[in-house]
Amino acid sequence: MFASFLHGEAKLANPNMLSKKQEKLVRSLRLKKNRNAEKLFVIEGTKLIKEAIQEKADIKYLFATNAWLSKNDLEIEYIEIVEKEMQKMSVLKTSPGVLAIVSFPEIATYENDVTLILDNIKDPGNLGTIIRTAETFGVNKIVCSEETVDCFNEKVVQASMGSIFRVQVFYTNLEEYLKELDPNQVFASSLQGENIYEIKISSPSYIIMGSESHGISDEIYSFAGNKIKVPQQGKVESMNVSIATAVILAEFRRRV
Repeated sequence: MFASFLHGEAKLANPNMLSKKQEKLVRSLRLKKNRNAEKLFVIEGTKLIKEAIQEKADIKYLFATNAWLSKNDLEIEYIEIVEKEMQKMSVLKTSPGVLAIVSFPEIATYENDVTLILDNIKDPGNLGTIIRTAETFGVNKIVCSEETVDCFNEKVVQASMGSIFRVQVFYTNLEEYLKELDPNQVFASSLQGENIYEIKISSPSYIIMGSESHGISDEIYSFAGNKIKVPQQGKVESMNVSIATAVILAEFRRRV
């Protein structure tokens, strides 16, 4: 059976019907304050559902339409709902037909030789892609400023393509965090930095990436003993932060 939620509420008498309280919970989790209060978030789509099951995520409720169920087999309990109900709960323009409420993952982290630090990343799609990119290059820990978009935002979760279950994302005061690090091991991405293909790279390394619009804040920038950039050609002024992150991590992983 599904676990209870909302501060010890008893399990429903009929778990195979969508209740108003369940529908209300799904909608409430669109807000960060509610996600943090309940330690729950919403996932949608076949890939994310399968990733959650494979990673043994704590799935509180799983809702699916008959059309989706006719094409997919589930080995866990689910609640079948009609398409109209699914569309009301979905945040996507076209519902994929399956949605689940999941507990915040508990991910075991270890000391990496490369740690990614994000300062004020606002775009959910960029953060989700960065989380996925981090996993690609073996980085399982990302440290974010408190102003960075919530990693359990629906768009972030979608863009992470399942990596949200395997990469630990921390939110903290970056100034306090960086004070404890050796500046010589901290690398800040900057258009005025040195070519990443020519610099000396230390281990461990801490790589700071800044916001899409304003880059790294002056306060955070001052903690970096190394300023780096991806060399560019043509008239492009800057790279998308998620693409720049991928290029930088690829180079660091090659050499660290």
